[in-house]
Amino acid sequence: MATQQNVDKLLKLINETTEVPVVSLINSPDWGKFNFEDIEEDLKKLFEMLNHLKILPLNLLPDTEISKIVSGLDAPKKTIDAIKKFDIEQANAKGTRDSYVQSIKSQIDSFYISTHLWIPYLAYQKGDVQKNIESLNDSVKKASTVLEQTKEDVEAKKVEIEGVVQAAKEASASVGVSHFSSNFKKEADDLETNANTWLKTTIGLAVATFLITLLSYWILEIPKDSSTAQIVQVLSTKLILITVFFTATLWSGKMYRAMMHQVTINRHRANALLTFQAFVKASNDNNIRDAVLMETTKSIFSISQSGYIDNDQSSSQQTNVVEIVKSSIEKIADK
Repeated sequence: MATQQNVDKLLKLINETTEVPVVSLINSPDWGKFNFEDIEEDLKKLFEMLNHLKILPLNLLPDTEISKIVSGLDAPKKTIDAIKKFDIEQANAKGTRDSYVQSIKSQIDSFYISTHLWIPYLAYQKGDVQKNIESLNDSVKKASTVLEQTKEDVEAKKVEIEGVVQAAKEASASVGVSHFSSNFKKEADDLETNANTWLKTTIGLAVATFLITLLSYWILEIPKDSSTAQIVQVLSTKLILITVFFTATLWSGKMYRAMMHQVTINRHRANALLTFQAFVKASNDNNIRDAVLMETTKSIFSISQSGYIDNDQSSSQQTNVVEIVKSSIEKIADK
């Protein structure tokens, strides 16, 4: 019978040989077009034998046979170690790869010839072949159960991840809507402040025009004995002075109306975005969301009437932004 020291030596060698799975030995991302798929079946045969030897009573073999097995396994183990370190940048990488393939095939065949006959004997001596088969079947059943459970977990996680992604998209859209709505509101507030300034200016100029009109009657009074040239000069001065102030009043009033028009439009845009956000949160129907988005876009980018300035063409002229958004939505839906 073999000593425990020799058995442990063989088991250690077996564990070191099978440390890396076959799939990692035949392919590697670092190898590019090179691979060792030619020896896949040979490696599987070797690993199958070694996995059998792990669970068999090796101590029933003579020390000489244990030594032969160790000696026979040492050569393929060294080649496998070399394959692990294979580098496509080394000199004559293809030749080295072909050399490993040829060597490992002959080494595994030699190991198989010297070892495979002992496996049935050791399995028989172990006396629990049927038990091993049953244990293997149980393991397969357990593995199948775990696989099915894993599939169910993956599906559940997939749904959960899709929900998280959808929530993230909605949150991102909500943040974007809130951001732009705040921008429109801030712009409306700033414009309203300027509009109030122009309103005060308009009122001041109107009052000044009225006062100048009244005062000009006394300040620039025409003497009774004035000549025609003097009368024309005084009247021209009055007219120019009143016209300047009257024009300034009209221009200031026009600026106020323009500012208030912009205030109304920007507040309308902010409210439209908030309305869209409310509809999005209230509905899970993508068609409804698309319809609301179209109307919101039309409301934001179209030329709207505010009542402050004349804009008769607002009902017929629409910006192309609406068509662009509509086209984008249709493309996304087709995908």
